Amino acid sequence: MRRPGSPNSTAAAWAASSRPPATARPGRGLRLLLVAPEGRGLRLGTRLVGECPAFAREAGCGQVRLWTNDVLVAARGIHQDFGFVLADEEPHRSFGHDLVGQNRPLGL
Repeated sequence: MRRPGSPNSTAAAWAASSRPPATARPGRGLRLLLVAPEGRGLRLGTRLVGECPAFAREAGCGQVRLWTNDVLVAARGIHQDFGFVLADEEPHRSFGHDLVGQNRPLGL
């Protein structure tokens, strides 16, 4: 996808799902969703988040879980708009920072 008015820049977005360990709650997880800086502002994150539950429904999943960090405020708004609800939080250290991970399931 090209950013309007900038024919030389390409917007990139990517999502990856994960299969939980046997001891985890049932369902699939949305583990990573990345939008390159040049793709921000084009609603690519919104489109990706919307596609994940749609794909899971078609695949017969009853639930999708999203894991994120509390500092990602803009992303949280997108997640909430699609119905992902905070289930639990857990502090962790990643990327050289103390963060709070959030699990947000969505029933399908």
